[in-house]
Amino acid sequence: MATIHITKGHNLVLAGSPEKSLNELDVPKKIKIVPDDFYGIKPKLLVKEGDNVSIGDKLFFDKNNPEVFFCSYVSGKIDEINFGPRRKLEYIQISNENNDYSYNKKDITSQKIERDSIINTLLEHGLWPSLRQRPFSKIANPKDTPKSIFVSAMPTAPFAMDMEFALSDDCSGLSKGIEILNILTSGDVNIVTDKNKNYSIFDGIDNFVQHEFSGPHPAGNTGIHIHHIDPISSRDDVVWYISLQDLNDIGKFFNEGVYPVDKYISVGGSHVSKPAYYKIRKGTLIEDILKEIDEDDQCIYISGDVLSGIRKETNMPISFYHETLSVLNHVKKRDFLGWILPGLKKYSLSRTFLSSIFSKSPIHMDTRINGSRRAIIPFGRWEAMLPMDLMPDFIVKSIIARDIEDMEKYGIYECDHEDFALCAYACQSKVEVSKIVKEGLEFIEREG
Repeated sequence: MATIHITKGHNLVLAGSPEKSLNELDVPKKIKIVPDDFYGIKPKLLVKEGDNVSIGDKLFFDKNNPEVFFCSYVSGKIDEINFGPRRKLEYIQISNENNDYSYNKKDITSQKIERDSIINTLLEHGLWPSLRQRPFSKIANPKDTPKSIFVSAMPTAPFAMDMEFALSDDCSGLSKGIEILNILTSGDVNIVTDKNKNYSIFDGIDNFVQHEFSGPHPAGNTGIHIHHIDPISSRDDVVWYISLQDLNDIGKFFNEGVYPVDKYISVGGSHVSKPAYYKIRKGTLIEDILKEIDEDDQCIYISGDVLSGIRKETNMPISFYHETLSVLNHVKKRDFLGWILPGLKKYSLSRTFLSSIFSKSPIHMDTRINGSRRAIIPFGRWEAMLPMDLMPDFIVKSIIARDIEDMEKYGIYECDHEDFALCAYACQSKVEVSKIVKEGLEFIEREG
C-alpha cells in the first residue's frame, strides 16, 4: 500500500457546501439521454419517436464501436428525438410510465465469471460506458487489456460527495465489482482512499491494492493517482478507471440481476436553500432536481464541479459521468476600480487582496473572471497547482503550436483537462489552460 501526500494544489472553500444528508427524489415524468456525455462516440439510433421501451432496452450504439450500446433508464415512450445542425443527435427524451422491471436473475447471476462473458454482458446491457480509459478519457476499448484499473474513493473537488457516506447504506456490489475488475485487467485494481478517513464500505474485501492519498485538490483526481502509481508512457499504454458508485452498480447487477438506474449526486451552491446529497434517476433534468430547492434566477448550473464542470440549461440532465450539480451566482458587472480596492471580500491565491490574510470564511463565488485575458507570463502559478512531474508551460505552448513531437515529449498522454482546472483558475493571464489541454488531446488523438 502506497501512502502519498500531495503538497501542490488548493482547496476552494465555497459557501453552500452540501450537508451529509441523503434525500431520495421521486422518479421524474421524463428523462433525457445525451450522447455528447460520452466523448468520442458517433451515435446510431435504434429507436424512433413513439416507440415503447423498457428499462435496459437499447437506444443507440457507437458507430465507431458497434458493440457498445446505450440503454434506457425508464420504461415508457420515446417522446422526442432532437437533432441539431447537420443531423447531430442532441438528446433522446423518454416519458416515464412503468418502473416495475428487472432482468431475469437466472440469466445474469448464473453466468460464469469469465473475461469474455463479463465483457459481453456489460456491452449487451449498456453498462460498458461506465469504464473509461486513459489516455484521452474516453470509453474503454473492450478489445484492450489494461495494465491496471483505478477507482477513486476520495473526490476532492468543490462540493464533491463523501463516497463512504453515500454508499454506506448499500455497498453490496463492491466485492463482486472488484472481483470483475480483477478479471478484466492483467495488473492491479487500485483503489485510492483518503489517508485521514476510515472506510467501512471495504470491510471484508481484500482483492485490491489500496493507496492512501492526502493533500489539497486535485489530490482526489484519477489522473493524479495514475501519475503517481502507474504512469502512462505512450498512447498505447492503457489504464482503465471507473467511479466507485458505478463499480458498486455493476457488482449489484451481477449479484442480483437488477438494472442500475439510479445514482447519487451532491447539490451545492450559496443560492441553494438545501445543499445536500440526492438519489436521482439517471437522466433526470436539472429543473426536476431543483424543483423543491429555492434558487435564484441569476444563477448558472454546472454539471460537475465549478472548476472542471460543464454549464447546462435546466431542461437538460447532468452529465453521465458527473456526480455533482453546482449552482453559481451569474454576475456580469465589473467592480469600479476593482484593481485598487483592498478586496476584503475577494478571493486571492496570490495575496493580491487583504482577504488572503484576514478572511478564512467560505467564499460566495460568482462567474466573473476579474480582469481581461493577457499574454501568457510564466510566474509559476500553474506549477503550484499541478501535483504532477510535468511542465505545464511547455505542454500548453506545444499544444498551441500543434507540435505533436513536443506534446509527446512533455507528457501529453498523462494529461486530462480536469487535472489542469486549478491552473486555469489560478492563472494570472486568464488563460483557459484546461480547455487548451482538452483541445490538445483531441488533436493528437486525431492526428497522432
